[in-house]
Order: sequence, then C-alpha cells, then structure tokens
Amino acid sequence: MFFIALREKGLAGVFVNGFLSLWFGSVIVVFHNVWTGLPVILTVIGWSQIIKAAVNFVAPQLAMRGLARVAIERAWEFQVAGALFIGLSGLMAYLVART
Repeated sequence: MFFIALREKGLAGVFVNGFLSLWFGSVIVVFHNVWTGLPVILTVIGWSQIIKAAVNFVAPQLAMRGLARVAIERAWEFQVAGALFIGLSGLMAYLVART
C-alpha cells in the first residue's frame, strides 16, 4: 500500500522513494564499505540503493515507470523479494556471529 500511495503522488512520490533509497543506501555504504568476501553483497546492495536514488532524482519519468508497475495483484513480487532479503539477512547474521 505504501508504494501504491507513492505512485498516486506522481513525481513527488518518486522523489520520496529516491530520498528513502538514498538514506538506506548511504547508511549501508558509510558503515559497511567492504569489498572482500561474502560481505561484499551488503555493500553492493548499498551502492545499488544510491544508484536507484540517483535515477529517481535525475530521470524521474523513468523511475515513475517502475512505480507504475506496483499493484495489489503484483504483491507476490514484493513477497518474493522480501523472502530473499530475509534469507540474505540470515546469511549476514551468520557471518557476523562467526567472526
């Protein structure tokens, strides 16, 4: 429902999405800029969020096309992505506990 609300806001919703991505990505990159081993996955996620934010700010019409795909009928896509990220966070927690 959150992303549907952003889509309904038009370009303002794209910018909000961009600011959220920039915040999450920059927190990851600032505190976890590791380029060796499996932890590099988290760093790549952080940088991809920063790149996503840049696209939102520089090409908002392109980002709007991505938000246009958001619908209740496609909620399963968010569920699959969420399950993958839960698995990834479990892997990261294991790596932290191991060291």
